[in-house]
Amino acid sequence: MDLSGVAGWAGLEVAKWQTVTALYYLIYKCILPYLIPLILLCKPLTAIYKRMNGPDDKNCVISLALAVVSSYFVFYSCYSAVAFIRYVVELTMLDISPRSAWILAVLQSLFTLLATFQHVFRPLLCFVLDIDLRKDFITLLRGRSRNIYHAVQQNSTLPSV
Repeated sequence: MDLSGVAGWAGLEVAKWQTVTALYYLIYKCILPYLIPLILLCKPLTAIYKRMNGPDDKNCVISLALAVVSSYFVFYSCYSAVAFIRYVVELTMLDISPRSAWILAVLQSLFTLLATFQHVFRPLLCFVLDIDLRKDFITLLRGRSRNIYHAVQQNSTLPSV
């Protein structure tokens, strides 16, 4: 998205038109989705952390909630840091080499890809922390494997010699 028209409408010099777009992306991609939730959740997460492995956490509900919330910040921390650096560099109009700008763009894309693994991590986390769910899943898998094994044994015929 190019907001240079907004900068021109606001009366900024042509050389500073890109700063409005960089400020928008800094707020939209770094501050709103990562920094503000991190700041707002610090106190509640510490309270949840103190209750973890206590009498309230019989079924690992508190541990699971804490792990899921903290996984968001773990997976998106690298992306947010690189995006923050990239847009601050654009906002302050620092002169960096084209190779450095390319490296920042590629790192941002790489960390976007790595952040999508959070969607695989969450269900696996449920299997690791929820003992009942893990037992039910293993029982289900064992039942299917036995049925498949018996079906193969019954349908296979060995050639007679």
